[in-house]
Amino acid sequence: MVQFLIKRFIGLLFVVIGVTFITFIMGYFAPGDPIRLLLGSHQDPVVYAALRHSYTGSPGWCANRHHLGTESQ
Repeated sequence: MVQFLIKRFIGLLFVVIGVTFITFIMGYFAPGDPIRLLLGSHQDPVVYAALRHSYTGSPGWCANRHHLGTESQ
């Protein structure tokens, strides 16, 4: 019985990791910019930048790597 549960748990892990990977890939390769779709025909660069910052936060860890102490000299 324990061996059966271990096999089912390992299968569950593969399914969860697989579904997560597929969902991420589908979202990453989806066409379009959600913020441009949200703004529609009223695209103001200032509003676009503000919404982009509010939805994504910082530009990313690559742009802020000086906080990590890995800044190249």
